[in-house]
Amino acid sequence: MKYSFLLFALLWSSILYSQIDELVNTIADNGSLGFDRDEQYRHFEKMNELASLDQLIKLVDHKSPAVRGYSFWALAKRHYPDLESIFIAHMDDNELVLQRNGCMKGQESVISFMRQVVTPHMYDTSCKKLSKAVRDRVTIH
Repeated sequence: MKYSFLLFALLWSSILYSQIDELVNTIADNGSLGFDRDEQYRHFEKMNELASLDQLIKLVDHKSPAVRGYSFWALAKRHYPDLESIFIAHMDDNELVLQRNGCMKGQESVISFMRQVVTPHMYDTSCKKLSKAVRDRVTIH
C-alpha cells in the first residue's frame, strides 16, 4: 500500500510537471501578454493554478519575455513576500514583448509590464503592489 501511494505520487507529479511545461511552451510560442480572457490568458491562469511557487520563481528567468512577465504576475497574484527583490533583479529586462488588451496592441519591455503589475490601480488590483519608492528605483527606457 505504501509503495502504491509513492508510485501514484510520483506519477501525478510527472503529469503535473508535463502540463506546466506544455503551458509554458505554449505561452512562449505565442509570445504575447494579454488581459482579455482569450486563450493565451487562460494558459496563464492555468499555469498560475498548477505551478508551485518554486517553479514560478524559476520561470521569472525563462528565455521567453512572455513567460517572464506572466510568471512575475502570478507571483504578484500570490503576494509573494520577496517580489521586490525579483522586481529589482529585472530592472534591466528591456526585452520587448507584444501586449494585447482588447483591440489595442503594442510592444513594451518586460520591466515596464512588471512595473505596471505592481503599481496600485493598474492591471490586476488584487496583486501585491510595491511602494512608489521601490517602483521609482527602476527607470523605464
